[in-house]
Amino acid sequence: LLEKEERAVGVAITAYQEVSHLELARGRLLVLLERERRWEELYDLFVEIVGELDDTSPERVEIHVKMGELAQYHLDNPELAWIHFREALEQDSTQQRALKGLASMLTDLHEKGPTFTDLRVKIAETLRPIYQRMGETRRLLAVEQIQLEGDGGTSKRFQILRSMARQSADLGEAA
Repeated sequence: LLEKEERAVGVAITAYQEVSHLELARGRLLVLLERERRWEELYDLFVEIVGELDDTSPERVEIHVKMGELAQYHLDNPELAWIHFREALEQDSTQQRALKGLASMLTDLHEKGPTFTDLRVKIAETLRPIYQRMGETRRLLAVEQIQLEGDGGTSKRFQILRSMARQSADLGEAA
């Protein structure tokens, strides 16, 4: 009833927060916080939920993806988004929303300029082994190019360049 009255939404949210340990209340609270665009409170609730889950729970993957999306699109915190997408991919390296989230962050952060080079390199390092396993040669080359922008040592840069040469040769053979 409180949820329907515009001025009582805050009261409803507070009431649900008081009993958020109850599954039904938590579900309603998630819906209300998202509807009301109360992103920080929604993020905090996700932190609470993920903290209660077993480390191997499949729900953790989905919640980390949601937290990554929340950080990326509503909290304007790309570093936090990367952390959550990476966490999801560590449990399920095929999680498509996490992969797409990181890929879109690479583009978005490139457009924002050199301030985000270190984060772009971290994202590339997260995606590289996944793209290797998936056989995504073009994407692999793109993330390796980004890795070259970082402050890696000579040995690391040489390894990346060698890998890029090998991947480029493989692309040439496939064409």
